[in-house]
Amino acid sequence: LLAAHFIWVIRADASFEDAAIETARKRATLLAAARKGEVRMSASRAARIPLFRLRPTGFKPFAFLWKSLLRMGGRRALTRWTLFFCALGGAVAWLAQQHTGTPSKTIVAISIAIGFACYMAFILSFVMVGQQAAGQLRQGIAGMDLLKTYPLPGWQYALGELTGPIIVGTLIQWAALSIGSMLAFALAAKMLGGIIQPALLIIGSIAVFMPLFNLGSSILPAATALAFPGWFKPNEPGGGTQGGFEVMGLRLLIGISQLLLIAIAFVPVAFFAAAAWFASDLFTLIFAWKVAATAATAIFVLALEAACGIAWLGWLFDRFDLSGE
Repeated sequence: LLAAHFIWVIRADASFEDAAIETARKRATLLAAARKGEVRMSASRAARIPLFRLRPTGFKPFAFLWKSLLRMGGRRALTRWTLFFCALGGAVAWLAQQHTGTPSKTIVAISIAIGFACYMAFILSFVMVGQQAAGQLRQGIAGMDLLKTYPLPGWQYALGELTGPIIVGTLIQWAALSIGSMLAFALAAKMLGGIIQPALLIIGSIAVFMPLFNLGSSILPAATALAFPGWFKPNEPGGGTQGGFEVMGLRLLIGISQLLLIAIAFVPVAFFAAAAWFASDLFTLIFAWKVAATAATAIFVLALEAACGIAWLGWLFDRFDLSGE
């Protein structure tokens, strides 16, 4: 992918120059309209409804959480995802009633469609968490002169901005895991009869593990937006976003770096989890307790790493120099 992107950029010099001139003209037009007050908010953005009412006082990161959830679609987006997973859950319940012996072709086709939908939702949620977290902080850079006047430490701002995408992504992952597990148990209950309890323990451990994993995976894109703001440009005044193959290349590099950082971060998690697994043999041979000890250790180590990442983002926010950007 990197080699193909390099060849693409080298061979597209002339078209890139033309596209840059056209983009500069559009940006100049939008900026001129913004100075005159002629830019209007789009109807879809104006129609967004917040999920909860924001109180005038309270824990400050809740204000950024409220804004983050509203920017991600608000109540309308939550309703759509709820209807989507309710439809999948209803289809699984119908399949469980219809499946009494050898599954028919219709049941197999519907099962494959439900499983594929859960799989795609689970995978897309990983991409959404990191990209949305970086997008929230990148949009905040455009108003950094205002954010710097707020009486709050940088870690609270970072925590509030990241919490919204993490909550939405985690809920999607939990729903996909739940429906996928229901589908597997409904269609293969007899074959999985002896391992249902261990499977439920493993699935529950993964579900508890996901919020901290999402937080850890969103730290690098967010830190990149704060540490190298010159690599990004704020959204257009009219609501448009940056685009083009050069932006795709930047996101590709950040995505590869994000995967490498996740792999490095999992080294101590895997080490201490394995140590807890073997150490639990000294006290118990019950599988459930061994899984619980391993999961608790892994979650604790990942929570420490996530806390360090939030502190790092807060430090980057506090040292952000407006005069140098």
